[in-house]
Amino acid sequence: MRSRQPHTPQCVLPVGLLDTEGWRVWLARDQGFPASACLTFAHGGVVALYWLVTAPSHRSRGIARAVLSVILRWCQGDDVVLVSTDEGRPLYDSLGFVEVGRGSLYTRKNAGLSDDRDHGPGPPRASVPGPSGLGR
Repeated sequence: MRSRQPHTPQCVLPVGLLDTEGWRVWLARDQGFPASACLTFAHGGVVALYWLVTAPSHRSRGIARAVLSVILRWCQGDDVVLVSTDEGRPLYDSLGFVEVGRGSLYTRKNAGLSDDRDHGPGPPRASVPGPSGLGR
């Protein structure tokens, strides 16, 4: 399966995100090394789960289940929402999540464009500054 990880540091999420109220990272280590992690955002009685991931060498050992179980105890009483991959569905199903709908994932490739070339009519594209910006 193709990696879904960000290809560039700070490409998807800014470093400063963790300083924003509501965001939290959950990390499980095995013998001192990161094994599984999840990002959550809690607001208004709802907790959204993002990117529950497990390193390939640690899969099928119950580590993601342990991370998610800790998160579910932490947010007890709140609604919890997530978007699942097919690989994650058995775990989520076993922990009481139910499918309420399906969506589509869209992408647009900008291969060959660089930040310093002409992008056609209209104003030039703005660059996003430093570590607190979204980056590219």
